[in-house]
Amino acid sequence: MTFEQCLDYLKVLGDILVFEQRSSRTIIVKPYHLLNNILSRSLFRPYMNEWLNYDDNMIFHFSGYYPTQELFNIDRQRLLTRGEYTWNMLNCLFFAQNNNNTCVIEENIIDICRLMEHLYLGYLNESNPNYREFSTFYFVCPWLMNETSIDINHKEYFKILEQKRSHERLKREQRRRFKQQQIWLAMDHGQETILNKSFLEEIALNYTQEHIPAWDQIEIIDSHIVKQGSLQKIKIINGNSYFLPDGLYERLLICLHSLFYERLDYYNITLGRTKDKSLIKVERFDTQDQIYITMNHSLLEHIQNSLKHNLFSFYPTVNLRIET
Repeated sequence: MTFEQCLDYLKVLGDILVFEQRSSRTIIVKPYHLLNNILSRSLFRPYMNEWLNYDDNMIFHFSGYYPTQELFNIDRQRLLTRGEYTWNMLNCLFFAQNNNNTCVIEENIIDICRLMEHLYLGYLNESNPNYREFSTFYFVCPWLMNETSIDINHKEYFKILEQKRSHERLKREQRRRFKQQQIWLAMDHGQETILNKSFLEEIALNYTQEHIPAWDQIEIIDSHIVKQGSLQKIKIINGNSYFLPDGLYERLLICLHSLFYERLDYYNITLGRTKDKSLIKVERFDTQDQIYITMNHSLLEHIQNSLKHNLFSFYPTVNLRIET
């Protein structure tokens, strides 16, 4: 019996799941263990809304991740409306199933989330990609998104985002220079001398009175908002039906996730930028008959190839087409 025949036999028995895309192959051994003993008791547990109860579920009190109900309510809302499992919530979900037979540690949680991403069941994000030593992970399941939004003006949204970031940088620089001035003064007066308190307060007052423009008064050049160049809009349709397959939109978001440097997700629209500030905007409508993707023209070929090879292969019997 050849290796391929062995795989086919194990697939018939249900002992393995095989996912193939291009030249890569993912094999999951004992998938029923993953589903019944891990996922159905953590990320995809039934009656999640009722389980997320701070008063009745003692795990949120004693796990150490939620010292106050206010912190818990924020993460609960993120999960139920935006499908976002914060790092604290992930730890609580997996901590709840730890027993003599199963013990999931933090490294296992990240591995499981990466596996879910590989299986197109969600994607893993870092809350602070610029400073990895302070990064925390969170997992997103697009199927749990239910918060909708009206159409977003991408230029206005990213302009405000850049203005607020610039304003925060100016405030940090102001605080840094004040601390530096304190250190220099202390060195000038010698280590044995304690600086006069009123003198330090006067220095602090001078720095706080230093003019920093309000965030909405900061000018941002267009190239720092969205990469300049023409925009291209494509449409995904089903050539054999008026409706798109269930789950196509969610898997599309997962398929394109690696392109995003930052993103804003709603049930009906996802807005984001790549690292070089190229635009990606994904929209769906209540009719469920088409999906629109707007992007910088430089991304067109890459996104088309990614959809054809990585997404459409999930639906071999459906005539999915891309129209420009």
